Amino acid sequence: MSLRVIAGSCGGRRLALPKGADIRPTSDQVREAVFGSLGSRVVGVRVLDLCAGTGAMAIEALSRGAESATLVERDRRACAAIAENLTRCGLSERARVARGDALRWLDGQPDAANAFDLVIADPPYASRILVGIAERLSARPGLVSPRGLVVFEAGVEDMPRPAVNLYACARVKRYGSTFVAVFERAPAAPVPGDP
Repeated sequence: MSLRVIAGSCGGRRLALPKGADIRPTSDQVREAVFGSLGSRVVGVRVLDLCAGTGAMAIEALSRGAESATLVERDRRACAAIAENLTRCGLSERARVARGDALRWLDGQPDAANAFDLVIADPPYASRILVGIAERLSARPGLVSPRGLVVFEAGVEDMPRPAVNLYACARVKRYGSTFVAVFERAPAAPVPGDP
């Protein structure tokens, strides 16, 4: 399988796949559709890529104008591939790779210091990790900026339903056996008596 950056400043660059790691990279078709739907909302944002795999999603965002990216991945070989891919694309200075479990990483982040504008999560299918990610993002609103977006990629049985008081599902699209759901921060409920 070959993997490349679809568009932007790094468009067409080939990305390395981790040797021996059980990684399922997001296909070119899905990445193109996701970022095509996000359009200019990617420009200038801070990206958090959980279960980053090859780093292709965060790299696509950086290539299309995202300000910075934090990529969290627990597999050592995948982290090495991410670092290589960032170097190939000349994006190392705008990205940080954190090796570790996505749920533990989220638990250890202070809210105010890390408000991300775009959160991407694509863990192994049938791992049930997305449910934990959704719960943590719903419980810790300071991790995502007020106009932030959350993009989940999953098999149909894995798609979580975040708390409706914090996130609203903007759209769900199916690509073969893959589902991509984009969630937006729901507007705060008005306080009774406020004008």
